[in-house]
Amino acid sequence: MGAKSAPGRLIAVEAARGRDAERGAAHVQTALRRKRRNMRPAISHWDASGTFYELRFAGKKALTLAPRTLLLLYASDLAFRMRWEIQPALANGQTVIAAPYLDTAIAFGEAAGLPRKWLEEILRFAPRADVCLHVKDSKHGGKWARRAMDGFPEFAAAALVAGKHTGRSSPRCEQAIASLQRLKKTRACGDLAKRTLGSLVKTLRRDRRSAPSRDR
Repeated sequence: MGAKSAPGRLIAVEAARGRDAERGAAHVQTALRRKRRNMRPAISHWDASGTFYELRFAGKKALTLAPRTLLLLYASDLAFRMRWEIQPALANGQTVIAAPYLDTAIAFGEAAGLPRKWLEEILRFAPRADVCLHVKDSKHGGKWARRAMDGFPEFAAAALVAGKHTGRSSPRCEQAIASLQRLKKTRACGDLAKRTLGSLVKTLRRDRRSAPSRDR
């Protein structure tokens, strides 16, 4: 990862689903404001560039994206956030809460079976956060669902489901579940990646039950 040189403080808030990341970021922002009345911490939200919104707005056909493509798009959106939101605020000595930042993207990549070295390479431009917080799954936030605009993990799940519906729905679904289950049993990935992985498996299983058994 790149070296940090800006005078401000960067706090990363990571979670296995977007709503938990937003909830965590709001809590951190409130706590910092209470601690120092004159502090005005800013939140840098996912999809500030509008890239994922445009893909979602274009419909299901635009969501047929492979995990590597999804991570490259995330890196592009993060570069936008760094250029227009995070770096200017840090340069002014402001505290920035990035929700999510690096670990959420890496966790999804690991859950999808992508090499850690490749994931770190495409995100190398982003400086390490001064503080990194992993938010636990909310017990009262409802079931994890592939609502594409809730957050990056949800968008990624929607893309995986949309992709397997192009031509070979049932076989690709079974292959994806089997592959993710093997990763869940054998990969020594972090807790955030395991939680993301479990959510992806559940999503594909739910979709398999509602998917047609034959190719269309």
